[in-house]
Amino acid sequence: MNFIPAENELGDPQIKLRLDELGIEYEVLNSGTYMTLVEAGDGQKKQAVFIRSRRHEIGALKMREIFAPVFMSPDPFEAEFANSLLTINSVLKVGCCAVGVDDDGEHTLAVSLKINAFLSAEELNDAIEIAAATATQVKKMYMASVSIERN
Repeated sequence: MNFIPAENELGDPQIKLRLDELGIEYEVLNSGTYMTLVEAGDGQKKQAVFIRSRRHEIGALKMREIFAPVFMSPDPFEAEFANSLLTINSVLKVGCCAVGVDDDGEHTLAVSLKINAFLSAEELNDAIEIAAATATQVKKMYMASVSIERN
């Protein structure tokens, strides 16, 4: 697998072009990652979605990640909940639930789509919407499981 860095520190200009074409407001982070906010479905909350400028090459495939954070915790996720994420992953058509630990030891749950790096504007918009909607649903499921554990 080869790593292809962003074309410049301001982010991949192809992403900028597509987001501008779609009229989507965004911010470019220091890493070159683009961040946008998408309505979470209830009309009141926004879901952050990140589009990495960095690309990966696997054979002829050129991939990039689009992800939407769901939850951060100082503690690992409960085994039962983590297992339920595997069930979710088995039915998702695009993307997956991903768990990681950041440099500060925070445990992160996110919805991650690893997709073609060269999407059309319409395809990018669909991927952003899928990431946001899936993250919103997983967040609701997580909050329901935490509520059940407390009762």
